[in-house]
Amino acid sequence: MLCFLLNRCQRKIYSPKRLRDASVVIVFHNEAWSTLLRTVHSVIKTTSKNILKEIILVDDASTRIFLKSDLDNYMKKLTLTFEIPIIILRSKQRIGLIKARLIGAKSARGKVLTFLDAHCEATTGWLEPLLDRIAENHTQVVCPVIDIIHDETFAYAKSFELHWGGMNWNLHFRWYPIGQEDFKKYQSLNEIGSFRTPIMAGGLFAIDKEYFYNIGAYDYDMDIWGGENIELSLRVWGCGGSIEIVPCSHVAHVFRKSSPYSFPRKEGVMGTLYTNLARVIEVWMNQDYKNFFYKINPVAKKVVYKDEPISTNLSSKLVNISSRIEIKERLQCNDFSWFLKNVWKENFFPTRDRFFGKIQNIKLGECFQKPNTIGGPSSVGVGRIELEKCLIETYAAQCFIYTQSGLIMTDESLCLDVLDPMVGSSILLLACSQIKRQKWRYNPISNVVIHIQTNLCIDLSSTIERRVVLNKCNNNLSQRWQMIPINWYEY
Repeated sequence: MLCFLLNRCQRKIYSPKRLRDASVVIVFHNEAWSTLLRTVHSVIKTTSKNILKEIILVDDASTRIFLKSDLDNYMKKLTLTFEIPIIILRSKQRIGLIKARLIGAKSARGKVLTFLDAHCEATTGWLEPLLDRIAENHTQVVCPVIDIIHDETFAYAKSFELHWGGMNWNLHFRWYPIGQEDFKKYQSLNEIGSFRTPIMAGGLFAIDKEYFYNIGAYDYDMDIWGGENIELSLRVWGCGGSIEIVPCSHVAHVFRKSSPYSFPRKEGVMGTLYTNLARVIEVWMNQDYKNFFYKINPVAKKVVYKDEPISTNLSSKLVNISSRIEIKERLQCNDFSWFLKNVWKENFFPTRDRFFGKIQNIKLGECFQKPNTIGGPSSVGVGRIELEKCLIETYAAQCFIYTQSGLIMTDESLCLDVLDPMVGSSILLLACSQIKRQKWRYNPISNVVIHIQTNLCIDLSSTIERRVVLNKCNNNLSQRWQMIPINWYEY
């Protein structure tokens, strides 16, 4: 299917008269010479002069000598050779990605702002599909498919197109398989289309410049980096726009195992990130989800509020919040509950009409727990469901959601599943896909959890201690499970 999509993308023709010109904005800080030049050269090589207004490089107070006059001279030569303006703007102080991008956006002369990271490689025809979607509707924010540049060999590798962006309970960005509705559209193969993404990665995207400023640009009081993509995504969707991934546009990106840059704030990366996310929560989430975030993330609560109560006080860290709330009121934007119900229907967040809490075996008195959560090889919790001592406090690894459609879900879009549904099969946590195999029915009177596809019950293994399996329903105590609700919306 993906090969067929690629062939159709290659055959698609875009009208030059329809496309608006774009400024490509690239922020860098102490970037390696080779990766920065790879990004710039790839943009020049793969982009038509008719639509590329300029390339704007914003230097966020780099200290490497070769990024000073050597870079200036090199870019002047490129400008003369290819007749494409390359402008270098420099910040004397380290201001971070968010404010540096705003500097680039302010000086941009193109009608469309196209943001790229400084360690990318654009591919032939990458920009036309993005501009074409914006030409259809200026409120559409569009992203390319992000391919992979190996961080050691720098080899280029294609990624799987049919993923979209979301976020976990910590509000950290994650990639997840697209929802069933969107997947069915691609199975039909009738049209090369873009597909919605609830949250965008934020490093690579295009947006109409006038629209960017009309909806409030970036939150200027967010610091350095982190959470700005979450904030912009919720704002665009909530205020009447949309965000899409365009499969006919591909740009590769170096995904590093760790950041090579120094971090200029005494509170460190997590302190800055959680303070940025607190701004997102305060403006774009209602009180329910504010309470949920801090209940499930006590570290964030300590960073942002320390020992202060969160219900009545606004943290002193959250400056100039009123200006962001004014944008929300001016544009009559929807809240986070609307976003979950209308944009990200496949979400795994708690809602008032879903069970949220612990699932306890009545015989053992122990609770479901996401596997490999402490010291294990997996950081995402895929694998056999575990039984562990039920903790009194709210512990994310023991929290599950039971939906009206029969899914038993947890953080990171993981669902209760059985690979080979039969007697004795282990109960797993796997990526949610809304398939029949992941549907369950809980009977609160008999306390049994029934696998709808096989009509078998979740049971304790008779041969392996604390193993959870499917078995014929027999009303034994080992098959009885109590769903213990947690009041997630009150702190």
